Amino acid sequence: MADYADIDVTSDTWSDPVEITEAQVWICVRGGVSLTTKAVPGDTRGIPLFAGSPLEGYEFAVGDQVRYRLNACARAIVVREVLGG
Repeated sequence: MADYADIDVTSDTWSDPVEITEAQVWICVRGGVSLTTKAVPGDTRGIPLFAGSPLEGYEFAVGDQVRYRLNACARAIVVREVLGG
């Protein structure tokens, strides 16, 4: 089981894909982000995830390719936790 570094999100353009190699939950602990597993995100809004929101995290399965970007804030931090570890 790997220990994953927090993601410091500072851009409102979609990131390069992050390949999920262990089932994970992503939790936004500062600001807000949008997440997507679309290969070409284009203008998709993505899945909104904000610190302190009722949706505390979003789960991704092995093989997912996740992209992220800022959502209505200047900076966000996403923590990744391995599921079932």
